[in-house]
Amino acid sequence: MPRPPPRPRTRLRGDLHAWLAGQGATALPTSRKELYDEILDKEIGYWRRSVAERLGTPMPRRALEALGAGLTLLAPTSRRVPELIDAGRAWAWQEEERDQLAAVLCDLLTQDSEDGTVAVRPDPVADHLLLTVFGDQHTTLTEWLRTANDEKRVNACLALTRSRHEDHDTATALAVTALRDTPALVVHALAVAASQGGVLADGLEHTARLSDDTDVLTSMEAATPYRYTPSVIDALNTLANQLSSLGRHKEALDAVSRALHMQQSLEAPCPPARTPTPNPPASTRRVAPYSSTRSRAPTPPWAMPTSP
Repeated sequence: MPRPPPRPRTRLRGDLHAWLAGQGATALPTSRKELYDEILDKEIGYWRRSVAERLGTPMPRRALEALGAGLTLLAPTSRRVPELIDAGRAWAWQEEERDQLAAVLCDLLTQDSEDGTVAVRPDPVADHLLLTVFGDQHTTLTEWLRTANDEKRVNACLALTRSRHEDHDTATALAVTALRDTPALVVHALAVAASQGGVLADGLEHTARLSDDTDVLTSMEAATPYRYTPSVIDALNTLANQLSSLGRHKEALDAVSRALHMQQSLEAPCPPARTPTPNPPASTRRVAPYSSTRSRAPTPPWAMPTSP
């Protein structure tokens, strides 16, 4: 009689084991990596069949993996999925086919019940996919980030920070690559690192030591805060809203508190030794409202369609 697998240590692992057993699996994975690999193998296989059936075009597994990782990184709304498919360059599509593919992906992937963002879920499985795909394809990560707007870059910073729980070294390497190749990400990384620390803080330190890019160094130069503080305040406000929508209220309050403190510092009399840059109106932006009572519907422990 075969030895039963060890008892799951977490509720999520138990739910995923139950899902695999429901799909007919007899030998359940024992390690977290093996578990997530098997979940993704079955899930992406289901995506391939769905795309082929609805579009009449088979799509390589690697292309779908890249799309899943990119959408998880940026967490777009369904309306923005088509343009991000183009940005990821995972596969060459005509416009009509691209829109059809976007519709299929939005049906397959879980959309957040509150803000409608599209990503692979649950987060640990999504983070495993993100680290696996971008860990082997750093240039693909850069392509996704360069075409993203500010909101999506904040999402990317949050995703990279969260992914450290799966593989700290790979997440740190991706953070360093992202900051090196996408200077526009620095201001958002500053906001997230100030609130959460983690791999972005390590990446910023690495960038400050090694970068010869004056734009990056100027953005990070703490001795001249008037050059970047208004943008950091905006980034912290956006971060607070993102954390609030995830139900992480304490972290959201911390981000808002830091934004308020920075705003008050800007409004204080300027020290004689420093000359603030012209154009101060940005410094008067109000801190984004935040309610500690805001809540969201709980995300189910897994949300994967049952394979036909």
